[in-house]
Amino acid sequence: MDTTPRSEKRGSLRVPPCVLAATLCALNWSANASSIRDGYEVDYPAPQPGLTPPQIIGDSLPRGHLIFTYDDGLDEYSVELGRYLQSQNIRAIFFVNGCRFIGRGQGYPCSTLKQYPTSAMDQLLEYGHEIGNHTELHYSLKDDLANVGPDKIKEGVLLTQSLIEPYQSNGYVYLRAPSNNWGQAPYDLLHGLPELSRLTGPIFYDFSIGDWACNDSRYYNPSLTPEQCAQRYYQAVLSSPTRSGILQLHDRNPNAIGSDYTLRLTRALVDLLRSDTSTKFVFTSLDAIPGMTGTRNFLQTAQFSAEFADASGIAQVPGHYRSIRMGDVGGDGTPDVCGKRSDGIYCIDGRSRIATKWKDLPDDQGWRAPQYASTTMLADLDRDGRADLCARGAAGLYCFRSEGHAFSASVTWWSGNTFSDANGWGADESMYASIQMGDIDGDGDPDVCGRDASGIVCQRFNGNGFGSLERWISGKFDNANHWNNVQYAATLRLGDVDGDGRSDLCGRASYGIVCALSDGNGFGIPGWWSASFSDREGWAGSAIDGSGRAYFRTLALGDIDGDGKADLCGQYTTGVVCADSDGERFGAYRHIDNRQWTGANGYGAPPYALSLMIGNVEGDARREICTRGPSGIVCLER
Repeated sequence: MDTTPRSEKRGSLRVPPCVLAATLCALNWSANASSIRDGYEVDYPAPQPGLTPPQIIGDSLPRGHLIFTYDDGLDEYSVELGRYLQSQNIRAIFFVNGCRFIGRGQGYPCSTLKQYPTSAMDQLLEYGHEIGNHTELHYSLKDDLANVGPDKIKEGVLLTQSLIEPYQSNGYVYLRAPSNNWGQAPYDLLHGLPELSRLTGPIFYDFSIGDWACNDSRYYNPSLTPEQCAQRYYQAVLSSPTRSGILQLHDRNPNAIGSDYTLRLTRALVDLLRSDTSTKFVFTSLDAIPGMTGTRNFLQTAQFSAEFADASGIAQVPGHYRSIRMGDVGGDGTPDVCGKRSDGIYCIDGRSRIATKWKDLPDDQGWRAPQYASTTMLADLDRDGRADLCARGAAGLYCFRSEGHAFSASVTWWSGNTFSDANGWGADESMYASIQMGDIDGDGDPDVCGRDASGIVCQRFNGNGFGSLERWISGKFDNANHWNNVQYAATLRLGDVDGDGRSDLCGRASYGIVCALSDGNGFGIPGWWSASFSDREGWAGSAIDGSGRAYFRTLALGDIDGDGKADLCGQYTTGVVCADSDGERFGAYRHIDNRQWTGANGYGAPPYALSLMIGNVEGDARREICTRGPSGIVCLER
C-alpha cells in the first residue's frame, strides 16, 4: 500500500505534499531534454536502456495522451481487467510483485495472500498488455534498504526480473519502485547489474489520487465508490495543462483485495475520458514517451540522399512527393529510391547515393497530377533482378522495363483499360490511391490490384503481360462499407502477412486493421488483425480532425523481424510504430522511434506522409525504414 507522502517520493526534489481528502494529486514537470529530475540534471530519458537516477514521467507526451499502469498485482480480477482494456483498445502495463505467483517464496506478504499461475501473464500478453517489474516482496527500495539490507533489496528486483523475462518480447523492460520510493542509494545498488541492463525506469506517474485510499475510511469517510474515485482521477487529468501523462492505479487494491473495485473504477474512468468533448484523449503506452529506449529501437536518423529535399520544390507538388518508392532498379542487390520531378522519374543509386534521370514523364504531358504521378510502383516483372517502373496513366497502367541505368523509352507492358480514366479510376482518389502490386497467387510474378466501388479487382501478370480482370473479393472493401473514404482506401497494402508465399490484402478501417488472406485465386473473408491504427487513436489525421497530418498514408507492410511474415509499420504523432505479424494477427505495436519522426517534428504533414519504405539499404542484413523529410530521403537505423 502506497502511504508515502508525495514530498518524500522524489528524492531531493521536493514536491508539496498532497492531502488526499482535500486536494487532487496531479504532477507535471518541464519537458526539457535536459531537466532536473529527483535532484539530478540529466538527458531524460536516457538514450539507451538502463535505470536512471530520476524516475520517468510522461509530461512530454502530446496533449491528451494517457498511459494506464497498474501496480501490486496480480489479483482476482487482473485478467478480466486486461480483457476489458483490450476491448477499449488500451494497452496497459501491469507492474507485478513476484510473490503473487504460485511457487514463489513464503515470506511476508506472500504467506498471507492468494497466489496466481504465471499463465495469467500469458493472458495479459494475449490482450496486448505489458508486464513490468515491481519487485518480489514490495520492499521500499530506499527506505527499507537499511532495514533489510542491500542483498535483500537486490534479490527482490532480480527474482521478479527472472520471473517476468519470458513475458517481455517487444524490447521494452520496465521497473516501477514500490511506493515510488527511489533515490541515489538504490540507484547505485542496481544500475550496474548485468541482469538488469535491459531494465528502464523507474517509472513514476503524472496522475495518482491514491486509488487504494478511495475505499479507506481513514482517508475518505464515507469511502468512495469506484465511480466517485474515477471522477477524482478525471478531474486530476483535466487540471493538468497538457492533460497527458501516466496514470497510476492498482489492480490489487489493498483495501479491496479480490474485488472488482479497480475494474469498475477503470470502466468509469474510461467512460469519462471517452465522453470528454474538449480533449480527444488517446490511450497509448510507455514506449510512446519521447526518448524512452528499448533494445529494438532505431536510434538514429541517417541521410540517404539530399535528392527530393524541400529545396527542390517537391513539397509543393503532391503528385511528386507521393511518387517516391524504394526498389532495386539497378539489380545490384541494394535498394534504390525513385521519384517524380517536373521532367520525369529520377532514381537515387543505393550505393553511390547519386541521383540520375531514368525516365521522361514530364509534368506538361499530364504526369504532374496526383491521379497519375502518385501511383508509381517498382516491381520486377521480368524476373531479371531489376525492379521495373509502373504508373497509372489516363488509359490504364503502363509499365517500363528497367535497363539497369534507365527505364525503357516505350511502354513494355500495359494493363489494358482496367485502371483507366474512362473506367473511373482517375476521378476518385479512393480508387487510384488503392492500386498496389504484389504476388497474390504465389507464382513469383507481381500482380496488380485496386479497389473499385464493389470491392477488389486484380490482374495477374503471367511473365509476358497482364491477364484479364478478375474480381478477388466482392463487398467488404466496397463503397457500401465506407472504403470510398480516402483515409481507409489509401491504406490498402499487399504483403505476405501469413508467410505462405502469397501476398495478402490489408487495410486500415475506422476500428483498426483488417486483412484478407489470399488462397491463390481470391481473397478470403477479411479478419480483424489489429485494434490499433484506428480513427480513435488519430490515424485518420487531417481527414477527420483538421490537424494537417495524414498518418494513414504512411502505413507499410514489410518483414521487420526477419521471420518471413510481413509486419505493419506507420509514422504517427509519437513516432514510428511497428506491429509484428504472427501469421494470424498483428501484435500490439511498439515504438521503434519516439524521438525523431514525430508529429512535433513535422512528420505526418502531407509532404512527408508517404508509405514508409522498408529495405536493407546498408547491406548489413538489418532492415532500415526510410521516408522523405525536409532534407531529402532519410532512414532510421538501429
